[in-house]
Amino acid sequence: MTKAFLNVPVPKVLLLAGAERMDKELTIAQMQGKFRLKVVYDVGHSVQEDNYIETARISYDLVKGFRIPINTADAQRLQEEGVGKFHPGVPEDVKFG
Repeated sequence: MTKAFLNVPVPKVLLLAGAERMDKELTIAQMQGKFRLKVVYDVGHSVQEDNYIETARISYDLVKGFRIPINTADAQRLQEEGVGKFHPGVPEDVKFG
């Protein structure tokens, strides 16, 4: 599973309930900057269900930070404007919680 995760050639974030849960290969890859690591505290195995607000916030930051298009109109704008000028269509006034 680790190799499959690391071989996906897109920006990615790994949500964990504790940093001690990473294996050696993930630890090395994280130190090399191959993915973002976010530790979500006070959750169990179902991080996305136990703290859905933090999961949404982390997902929002990933889309915004990597300028990932979230719909076809954004994908077209990205192609036309280039990555330097493109900002995804996620509303700035989105509130979590």
